[in-house]
Amino acid sequence: MKSYKTTPPSFQTVLKHPWLWISTFFGSGCITPAPGTWGSFAAWGAFWLLDMWLGRSFIWAAALVLFVLGCVSVGKSTPYLNKVDHGSIVVDEVVAVWVVLLLTPLGFWWQLSSVIAFRFFDIVKLPPASVLDRGRQNGFTVMLDDIFAAVYAILVVNSMAWRVLRSRFPHLDLAMNKEIEDKVKELSRRIVGTGQIVVTAESLTGGMISAALTSIPGASEWFERGFVTYTNQAKHEMLDVPQSILDRFSAVSTQTVSQMLEGAIRHSNATMAVAVSGIAGPDGAMPGRPVGTVFIGWKRKDEMAEVGRYEFKGDRQSVREQTVAVAIQGLVEMLDERQ
Repeated sequence: MKSYKTTPPSFQTVLKHPWLWISTFFGSGCITPAPGTWGSFAAWGAFWLLDMWLGRSFIWAAALVLFVLGCVSVGKSTPYLNKVDHGSIVVDEVVAVWVVLLLTPLGFWWQLSSVIAFRFFDIVKLPPASVLDRGRQNGFTVMLDDIFAAVYAILVVNSMAWRVLRSRFPHLDLAMNKEIEDKVKELSRRIVGTGQIVVTAESLTGGMISAALTSIPGASEWFERGFVTYTNQAKHEMLDVPQSILDRFSAVSTQTVSQMLEGAIRHSNATMAVAVSGIAGPDGAMPGRPVGTVFIGWKRKDEMAEVGRYEFKGDRQSVREQTVAVAIQGLVEMLDERQ
């Protein structure tokens, strides 16, 4: 077990010995009281900067490298600290905090909860960390017991996040949302560097397509704006859908979605548009258009629109999510046609 009552090394000592830079995480472990907590919050700050500048793939690689360096630095630091798991050694906390933050929800309060949960489990030492802590200490066991604390924190925080998610969105289909997430990532991968710009025009989805497209970093490079035109009046005022089209064919029609695409392109700087209009339910069915009927269209600037009719099954949320998935898949296929 770490001893927090031993005297921490001075910052001057840390500066003289590179292995102490690593084991104390650039001196953050020298701050008292509670050096482990200081080290954990220093790790959070470093995570935030690395995530902003270099991304999460880099942090995963850095965590792996730092784990290996930590195993070595703990042993190399022992002559200066007179104890293998000295309280000033916080490189184990740093790696563990990074792993926790990589595998728990985004957002300040979730990340704060994740760090606090990790510190709790790091202090109480549940098995198998407690077994390692009582055994013979070396660099590897010092690093590993904090990884076990990280696992407990990840399980607890993600369980809390799941409960919050289900309470706010009781009809949420996680499999469908994973499918949508994968489609957005695929679209982003294909569209970056092509110069294509996307605009959306949504009715029944109420902005869900725009929200999905902007859920990943870097979307501003290829997504410009989204129109949420839920009523006929909004379609007419914002997208110039002729009132005669709406009166004759209704909002749920090929003709209306074609006009929505034209208006979205005309009122934006986009080169690609997707538009949707349909009946999510549970009410609103019309003759020949049962609940679940959705028209989805795509268009390139200066090209003809392509509109398809779909009949989705499920409740209101399911119909909307299926619409989002098909709409985004259509954008991916539009890019494939040009490659």
